[in-house]
Amino acid sequence: MGGQRHYNEDGGFSEYLYYSVGDVIQADGLSGKVIAKSGDKVGHSSLPNYSNTSTHYFRMGKDGHIDQMRVYENRKMKLDFDWGHPHGKKFPKGLVHVQIRESGTVRLMTDEEIAKYGNFLRKADPNVRFR
Repeated sequence: MGGQRHYNEDGGFSEYLYYSVGDVIQADGLSGKVIAKSGDKVGHSSLPNYSNTSTHYFRMGKDGHIDQMRVYENRKMKLDFDWGHPHGKKFPKGLVHVQIRESGTVRLMTDEEIAKYGNFLRKADPNVRFR
């Protein structure tokens, strides 16, 4: 888990910059690890741009609650589901907003995403809101 500089296309990394900080979260056939960046306090770092074996990683915020999930496709970041901070007036803290990494677009979750990830996100944070 780490950045482009340490990423090996054939698998793994030359140096691992993140470590697991909690139990694996599982729901509806999905699973993800709660991770933090080595050397940083929990809640101060973002999630890695590249994954190792997981397609979902969660971040724990400064308050000790999970506040972000990143989805990976072919080991590269694809989507962020954030609820631990406000994003302008349109997305208050606690409301999941989706950041599409390729375009920089920010939006609410679609009905399909709620059906796919809703229980998974609620397992990470029972107080998360979708609308």
